[in-house]
Amino acid sequence: MPNVTCYNAALSAYARASRWEDVLALLRRMSGRSLQLDVVSYNATVTACGNGGRWIETLWLLDELLGKEIEPSGVTIGAALAACQVSAHWQEALCLLQSYRDMLYDSTEDSSFALSSVIGVLAKAEHWQRALMVYASAGRATAYTTTAALVACEHGVKWELALALLAHAEPHISIDCFTAAISACQRAGRWQYALSLLRHA
Repeated sequence: MPNVTCYNAALSAYARASRWEDVLALLRRMSGRSLQLDVVSYNATVTACGNGGRWIETLWLLDELLGKEIEPSGVTIGAALAACQVSAHWQEALCLLQSYRDMLYDSTEDSSFALSSVIGVLAKAEHWQRALMVYASAGRATAYTTTAALVACEHGVKWELALALLAHAEPHISIDCFTAAISACQRAGRWQYALSLLRHA
């Protein structure tokens, strides 16, 4: 009989293929067979649902995980936040940020990606000031969070702020950072600055 490790490998394969319905069905089958689900099981399932924009299922799975007294990881929270971003549910993203503040403000790549989801969903909801407050409160910049913050500047048509943020983002500048800054300048009609950034990208 397959053990949890085998099932987790299958869950991860389904998750990579973005087959969230199959992942959920397999997780339920594991529960029905009284297998001891772990954080890896839930990470794969939450990630699949998150990638599919299934934010209700994602948050429900997070509640189930906590009910089993399984400690969520940065991957778990990051996937839940990504689902909130895809579905534009910024209030839920802020609630998760408050609940897992210490985890999200550590120095790992998973937490950086999760914070960028919070910043991104706020920008999408036109709450660019709040997005930049989250970015500033992180106390550190990464390519993920800087790009998300620059997108927030674009939404707020704050081209000068975008240029200032880009200037202070070294060494955390990626091509995505330049693209977001250029978009902010274009949206504000500052074509000369956009062209200048394009030459330096």
